[in-house]
Amino acid sequence: MLNFDVLDCPICCEPLTIPIFQCDNGHLACSSCFPKLSNKCPSCHLLVGHKRCIAMESVLESVYVPCPNAKFGCNLKIPYGKEPTHERECTFSQCLCPVEYCNYTCSYRNLYAHHCFYTHHGSYSSNGFTCGNFVSVQMNIMQCFKEPCGVYVTVSCIAPPNPEVGRFSYHLSYTVDGQTMT
Repeated sequence: MLNFDVLDCPICCEPLTIPIFQCDNGHLACSSCFPKLSNKCPSCHLLVGHKRCIAMESVLESVYVPCPNAKFGCNLKIPYGKEPTHERECTFSQCLCPVEYCNYTCSYRNLYAHHCFYTHHGSYSSNGFTCGNFVSVQMNIMQCFKEPCGVYVTVSCIAPPNPEVGRFSYHLSYTVDGQTMT
């Protein structure tokens, strides 16, 4: 079993990123730390220069790890160190119900069908909404508040920024005395 700690930069303790640099003794520095070294190895104080560690770069490029959301159904293998980027876009990432005091967590796909959302968080409608209630329209959550100085509407998209999800857009309009405003 591979100890993934050997793939972390010894300086910042984050996953090594290519290009990987080394001093004459072979001490490594990731591409983020290298510019901060002032050409001096923090381990042995030798000159670092622009000598790359091609062998470690090859090892790094060959290591794939399971998605952190594998337990929720994602079966993709991710290049080591790229997990945070994938996790932000993964459709299996877990979302928290946006309703205050509700601790329900699931994927964005299942949040829409969240039973508690329909029965305890207000009415469901795709044609309109009533101020003070929540409305779910696909994966968009809308909330409306009547305040003394007007009506406030919040619209949230509960989904990862993934091309599979599609673009998030909305159109709001209201009617006052028979006149529709956009």
